[in-house]
Amino acid sequence: MIGDEVNMNDKIKSQLRKYLQNYDYENFVLGDSRLNASVYKKFLFPYNALDHARNLLADTIKNYSIYFVLSCGRKEIKSYEVHNEYVDIKYCDIDNGEIKKLSFNFMEEISLNYFLLKSLQPFFEYKICKSGSSFKVYISTEQMEKLKAIKPDSYYNLPEECKKTHLFFEEFDIYHMIWENAQDEEPEEYDLLYIGKSNAQESDFDILKRLNSHKTIQKITRENNLYYRSKELMIMIFSFKSKLFRPYNLDCYLAHIMLGNSGWEKAKLLTNIKENQEMILFIEAMLINHFKPKYNQQYVDKLSIKSKIYQQFNRQNVNPIVIELDLCMDKGKIHLKSKETRTETKMRNIKCCKIDDKIVIDYDDMSDFIYDFL
Repeated sequence: MIGDEVNMNDKIKSQLRKYLQNYDYENFVLGDSRLNASVYKKFLFPYNALDHARNLLADTIKNYSIYFVLSCGRKEIKSYEVHNEYVDIKYCDIDNGEIKKLSFNFMEEISLNYFLLKSLQPFFEYKICKSGSSFKVYISTEQMEKLKAIKPDSYYNLPEECKKTHLFFEEFDIYHMIWENAQDEEPEEYDLLYIGKSNAQESDFDILKRLNSHKTIQKITRENNLYYRSKELMIMIFSFKSKLFRPYNLDCYLAHIMLGNSGWEKAKLLTNIKENQEMILFIEAMLINHFKPKYNQQYVDKLSIKSKIYQQFNRQNVNPIVIELDLCMDKGKIHLKSKETRTETKMRNIKCCKIDDKIVIDYDDMSDFIYDFL
């Protein structure tokens, strides 16, 4: 046992050392600042469920500013069996015809008091939606009347929306159920088709409105329906937080240190750069030039040392700029694939450095072992 602990500690030290070495930049110059953008929140959902996503996200929609349009094999629920708190689902991957099974604890997902849920469970009814993409747990009009007569206290504590409709109670899409069971499954691979942004500062124009009206996404949808009927279009939206690292000399020790500041915008440490405007523009440009998605081709390789957006960072000695792209979902992860590259771990660090008056976009992947450890 002691030997195992020693080996584990050696493994942690070795991988941490390797990661930190990759994370340091040979081209860093004393006097340069470093800007890190990390994923604060992310949300993945089928494009067909755009309205449902709006209901789930509610007021938090304004926090999201970057979106990926993805494609994966379409899943369809074929049958189900309910056992107390669990529902056993049998579903088909339409892309390859494979039949799979999963067990899902839907009671854990409903945001109500557990004892109230248990009292309501005898009145639940279950239904697969027509498209087969989601599973509903609801209380019908007839069962609602029974509940009101038999358990008036439970009826009183029901959400008002449920009392009004008498129909819909909760819905779970098949993709969410798969992600919840992903620790035992091979990660799903998603084709990355398009990367875009929405200005989260505009109160009347959130990211979901952008997704609903964007001409390129409408084109992708038409082509998917025409040529790729076995594929499901998915949307992954991101909220980013950034931190500015600046170097400070410690003359008495003949050394220098880097101190990070997540409030750099309020402190006005960078001029003419705002986190939800110029920063988001540059994140989008970096991601497009790294992944080179099929429907972004007109923007690929347009980012250069002379780019107006880059010059705002360059004039203030910001080098490098790093995106920490977190791809961990619930209990698993997703793999992104484009013609240019493919992800295989939960975290990819994408770096934009100025080297010899040229912009170089490089990356390194954090191992899942280190991701889970940190």
